[in-house]
Amino acid sequence: MTCREKEKNKSVKNVSDAGKPQFGEDVATEWLLGSDGAMSLRMGRASAGQGRSGEPALGKAADHYVRRLHFITAAIDLWGACGYSHVTISGLAERTGVTYGSMRSCFANRDELVQECVRVARERIGLDKSGYVAAAHDANQLVETFIDDVCTSMRVHASLHRIRYDLLSQSMFDEGLVADAQSIHAAWMSGISGFAERLHALGGSGSDAVVTTRVIEDLFARTMHRHTVDSADAARLLAADLRAYVEHLLGRTADESI
Repeated sequence: MTCREKEKNKSVKNVSDAGKPQFGEDVATEWLLGSDGAMSLRMGRASAGQGRSGEPALGKAADHYVRRLHFITAAIDLWGACGYSHVTISGLAERTGVTYGSMRSCFANRDELVQECVRVARERIGLDKSGYVAAAHDANQLVETFIDDVCTSMRVHASLHRIRYDLLSQSMFDEGLVADAQSIHAAWMSGISGFAERLHALGGSGSDAVVTTRVIEDLFARTMHRHTVDSADAARLLAADLRAYVEHLLGRTADESI
């Protein structure tokens, strides 16, 4: 998706306080998930009326919204690769090849840019989006679905998890980052704790669900720090570690493994 699109006809009604344009009924929008876990937005005509090139006929407010979203995606990449200190208006302008003025037209200051990255991380990093934990009635199926969910998150949302760990580290020295660090971490940990509680209810393990939650996160963090997380080997190793731990919880032997 390009950062600059020509203004076509006025299919945008207005812009909300949050900066999200309200599109007419004939404009279809689709959120896309990048390989790094960041979001982008595809817009197109739900009915006839596209331009000659097939591009959507979008207004000026929609163009601004799409460019802003593109920059947020680039900022997440930058933060995940280089750390919090590199996420600045000037740093992002240099990375994306746009002018500083163009970047300032989308973000008033660095704090606004950082908060947008935090918002995306908080919204996208969670587990159990389909509600499979509450619906589970079989421990084996629950475990396999959860392991796949966790390994997928590590691979697809790698940049978001790097942001999570970076913020937890930075917040130890900057009290202003504590709330952001905790909000992202809580969104992730709630999915693990929900699984742990349901597993213990189904499997009857005597181990504490709080301990289970911490061990699973420790296994995840170890894999994140030791391996290239977008590789198949990392996912395989994490899945094996998680499976072995759960089998231990359920008191199973190697012959009874899941």
